[in-house]
Amino acid sequence: MLHDDVVKFLSRDDNSRLMPGKGDACKSGEGKAQIRVLNDYVANLYLKYKSENVEKRRVSLTAFQRIRRSQRHIKLVQYACRSTSLCQKHQNMALKLKALKRLGLVTKENPDEFIKNNNEGAINKMMDTLMTEKVADLVHYEEWGRVSSDQGKKKTKLKREVLKKDEFSELFKTESANFRDHVERVKAQYVAIRKCKENLNKDECLVQMDFAENYTCVPLEEVQSGYWNQEGVTLHPMVMYYRDENQTLKHHSFVAVSDDKNHNATTIFSIVKDLVPRLVKIVPSLKRVHYWTDSPTAQYRNKTIFSLVSDHHELFNGIFASWNYFEAGHGKGPCDGIGGTVKRLADEAVKREAVVIQDANDFYAWASQEREASDIEYVFVSKDDCAANAQEITKRWPSVKAIAGTLKLHTVVGVGDQKLLIRHLSCYCDKCSMHPEADHQVLNMCDGWVTHNVIRCDSHADPITNVLLSAKGTTRLYSPDDWVAAVYDDNWFIGQVIEDDAEDVHINFMTAGSGKVKQNTFKWPLIKDEIWVPYEQVLCRIDAPMPLSKRLFGITNEQAASITEKHLLFNNTRQRSM
Repeated sequence: MLHDDVVKFLSRDDNSRLMPGKGDACKSGEGKAQIRVLNDYVANLYLKYKSENVEKRRVSLTAFQRIRRSQRHIKLVQYACRSTSLCQKHQNMALKLKALKRLGLVTKENPDEFIKNNNEGAINKMMDTLMTEKVADLVHYEEWGRVSSDQGKKKTKLKREVLKKDEFSELFKTESANFRDHVERVKAQYVAIRKCKENLNKDECLVQMDFAENYTCVPLEEVQSGYWNQEGVTLHPMVMYYRDENQTLKHHSFVAVSDDKNHNATTIFSIVKDLVPRLVKIVPSLKRVHYWTDSPTAQYRNKTIFSLVSDHHELFNGIFASWNYFEAGHGKGPCDGIGGTVKRLADEAVKREAVVIQDANDFYAWASQEREASDIEYVFVSKDDCAANAQEITKRWPSVKAIAGTLKLHTVVGVGDQKLLIRHLSCYCDKCSMHPEADHQVLNMCDGWVTHNVIRCDSHADPITNVLLSAKGTTRLYSPDDWVAAVYDDNWFIGQVIEDDAEDVHINFMTAGSGKVKQNTFKWPLIKDEIWVPYEQVLCRIDAPMPLSKRLFGITNEQAASITEKHLLFNNTRQRSM
């Protein structure tokens, strides 16, 4: 009992993460198990376990460690190690702590432990010590960031940076505060999904899902030209949690297989359309689905998915939906383990010449036969299905206005009548777990919920409104490194385009200039201000700003006047549409 309790605790997604690779497995018991890596040191997890289980049988740290060691697939934590799909914010903080450790200011590089043990005052004191200590005037550190490649495209790479002590001090203070908020959001979302499972009613289900890395079709033997034309298969693992007639929490696994390589909202819509009827077969009385995913805007956190949540009950015979988002970079869960397991099983079948997998159809045919052994239900979503659903999306939601502050939202709840309840963090307490569609009220729920009306463009709107609202999602209008003016926090700023995903534009913003010459001047902030901006908030392209000094750049008075005029037009249009 105690052994199983500790293993269950260590296997929770807030305490360890599943490695997604098909090679990330080890022998455990009679078969293979996907490797899990602890998110913290064993001693810290032991203290957490004790705090959560005060009334249960006491366990010593030695016994806790012995139980962990008995599980060969649960590995110890290592920060800034060789791994992929890690949180960029955590890794960058670990790399800065590594630089401070070289200077003798910290002893450990664990970012979570550092934030836990050092409040704002302690960090400020540490930075004051950096300024007064007789160390080098320059601080050398590494960080992950986007850099331009030879082809002109932006790629995320590990960069070596050098800053003066005072600049590094200000940077570290700001990033520490932002990182503390990030850690709190990570914890809050993991607590919320645990509460969601605990409070799950018999007429509800929870579906956690994520894209796996594409499976590459590699025959056991192939000619040289075939090696350079290998097919990829899109895999989208999903885990459904529900309660049986005895109120016992059960789970059922699905994997969507597709020959469509576009990992976007249209693919998700196609998968959900095929998935929901299968959920009803398992839970015939189903009234609400709680979706849980990671936060990429191109896939899950965008206006198409919000519209799907709003109209979910119309599309699926009265079944309402909520969509919850893990904090960016922390969406690891059972789906990663399923994806890695499925790819490993496929590779093993190919190696023993039991099957030849050359495309998505071959993969689905093999997987369907493997169904009895793996207890995973496979769903095939073809490229033609996605194309047809893209037309349905255009017809059903021709132009839906984006929700302001989309990137800050971690939950949206459909309540009918084209209304959504939105909140910065998910909440599944006793008040918020009730079906809100009953009265469309938030009065009896926790603080922080806001009712949002899904605004759609109609034929009576003025042409400018239609252009603003229909610009998103039609085609990619901007290229990397384009200079644009966009609305940000109700003011306009200039910045450089990082990426355009046909839903939003990822922009690296400059900040307003300071000093004697302020008018129409901008500078790069010490901390990069990179955010996704809805299409309608991008006012126009501009010429690259002219360098005025080492840090200061400027635009012409004519260009500034033109941007200001477009900003006023944007504000007037937005007020009329509200």
